[in-house]
Formats: sequence, structure tokens, C-alpha cells
Amino acid sequence: MIETNSMDVSLHSENGLIVSFKLKTGEAVQGFVMR
Repeated sequence: MIETNSMDVSLHSENGLIVSFKLKTGEAVQGFVMR
């Protein structure tokens, strides 16, 4: 995965979506959304 200052959205699976974004503080936050 490439670390970017902007929000990065990638499709993990057909019914899954992973949204990861890096905060200004430098901490990386990852969220998994399942429909």
C-alpha cells in the first residue's frame, strides 16, 4: 500500500470496501465496511 496524505479507497472484495487515510498527526487509520 502507498501512504498518501489524501484519502485512499480500494476495493477489497465484491461485498467489502476498505477505506484508509493518514491523519496530519502521522497516524494511519483503516476502516473496513461490509454491506
